[in-house]
Amino acid sequence: MTRLHAQRLAALGLVVLIAGVFVVAAMLYTDRFTATVPVTVRTERAGLNLDVDAKVKSRGVVVGRVARVEYATDGAVLHLDIDAAGARDVPANSTVLINSTTAFGAKYVNFVPPDTAPVGSLVSGATFEADAVTVEINTVFENLSSVLRSVEPEKLNATLGSLAAGLRGRGEELGEVLDLSNTYLAGINAHGQSLRHDIDAGADVAAVYADASPGLLDILRQATVSADTVVAEQANLDLTLLELTGLGDSGGAVLEENNPALTTMLAQLVPTTDILSYYAPEFPCMFGGYVHGSQVGLPVYGGQPGIRLQAGLLPGVPTYTVENNLPKVAAKGGPYCLGLPQPDPNAHAPFVVADTGANPHNPILQQPQINFGNVFDVLYGVPFEGGTR
Repeated sequence: MTRLHAQRLAALGLVVLIAGVFVVAAMLYTDRFTATVPVTVRTERAGLNLDVDAKVKSRGVVVGRVARVEYATDGAVLHLDIDAAGARDVPANSTVLINSTTAFGAKYVNFVPPDTAPVGSLVSGATFEADAVTVEINTVFENLSSVLRSVEPEKLNATLGSLAAGLRGRGEELGEVLDLSNTYLAGINAHGQSLRHDIDAGADVAAVYADASPGLLDILRQATVSADTVVAEQANLDLTLLELTGLGDSGGAVLEENNPALTTMLAQLVPTTDILSYYAPEFPCMFGGYVHGSQVGLPVYGGQPGIRLQAGLLPGVPTYTVENNLPKVAAKGGPYCLGLPQPDPNAHAPFVVADTGANPHNPILQQPQINFGNVFDVLYGVPFEGGTR
């Protein structure tokens, strides 16, 4: 080999060596020699400036890069390569956000640790759903363009001009208003918990009204019909009120004329009404007993009208004498239901001895005797005065 050939081979080797250094440096820069864990992130949109090799961070530290971005009609899929060493420090229950350094800066994927205790670490093949994507300046411009298309520029200019003219020279007053508003807001913030409770309670009340709204609307519809009826019958209503006025005048004159008699009658009815009120609990028992007796006796009577009684004879009582049997209005007792309205047929109600001046069960008279006074009164129509006739 000649000297010229040796120099050419040396130059070629130097070129190959320099190219190898550049390739190795590039591969080191792109972490081609670092062990990685593949992770997938699904998001509704990736936004602008999120390209391949974008950074993946956790707690502000770079832990990987975006290996590939796939777009679909329903969103985007980000394929991440997470450093195997850094994956052990990223909790598996982290929240994924797509942030940007500035409004126009490049985006990066941010794993935000949870507020609760971490659960495990990232594993190969894990899939996450991105919770939010930073709003981009193009989105702001798009929304602003939509607003400007909806609002006529000349009217917006006139409105802003009027607002500027109204605020010109009133800076001090505006400052006082803002300061007063700040005082009000500070007072409201002090009662924030009560305000939140009232808002929650108001939501419950609104739900109740929402449930009752069909009935309320029906009431309003019925009230409308009633109002229309009143308006349609206004003439008849006026005539009715006029006649009621005449009736009231006539009734007032009658009551005024008979006022003493009505007062006396009501005063005399007080003892009777007091007795009826005292014995009022017996009335349901009594009428209920009538109903129960009619139901029980219906098969016996066979539907025939009338009353069937079972009668017996008791020993007579002495003849009524003025000295010994003066009547008394002093009987008291009750109110007693005594088993009504459904009495027990095997039980008998007790005999009540009332203070009336008479005793039909006088223990002195236990022998039968003839009451001559009543016999002569019935046969001859004259009182018996003793002796024989």
